[in-house]
Amino acid sequence: MIVTPTLSNSPRWGFCLIYYCSNVYVRFYVYEQLARMANCHSLFGIYYLYNGVCLYYTEKMTKLIEYEEASDEVRAVYDDIRATRKTDYINNFWKAIANHPPTLQQTWQAVKEVMISPGEIDPLMRELIYIAVSVTNGCQYCIASHTAAARAKGMSDAMFGEMMAIAATANMTNRLANGYQVPVDEQFKT
Repeated sequence: MIVTPTLSNSPRWGFCLIYYCSNVYVRFYVYEQLARMANCHSLFGIYYLYNGVCLYYTEKMTKLIEYEEASDEVRAVYDDIRATRKTDYINNFWKAIANHPPTLQQTWQAVKEVMISPGEIDPLMRELIYIAVSVTNGCQYCIASHTAAARAKGMSDAMFGEMMAIAATANMTNRLANGYQVPVDEQFKT
């Protein structure tokens, strides 16, 4: 028997916890309140089973904050993005997280420090690393935006192919090492 307490007729954002108790699955949703807090609406939902807990993920469309409607705090970050990147274009990522100005500010500062500041790793290699991590994490937005950035910095199709092969192999061997619970060799420990 499935029990589904409902706070409204249609969920717009939320998660679902399902647990087994006396042959009854109980499903809990978080609906409208979180939707209002997140300023978003659902396009579709997906269930993920993780350690006996089913998480309900809803694809959401977050309101994008355009420059003209942005607060002064958000405009200051947008201006810094434009100046740093030497473009008038503000990516949708920044427009989405501008819904929470402190997150926008902190994230931009971290990205600027890691991806733009001088360092030992050249800009193209940084983009390749970002793509590999984004592929592993399944972030379609970051894959697309950092692939475009890497191409602008000189990434060829052959480089992309090699990077993908490395990321795929690393993911495979990581899972094998974790699955077999391989002890780390003494000579690899620092």
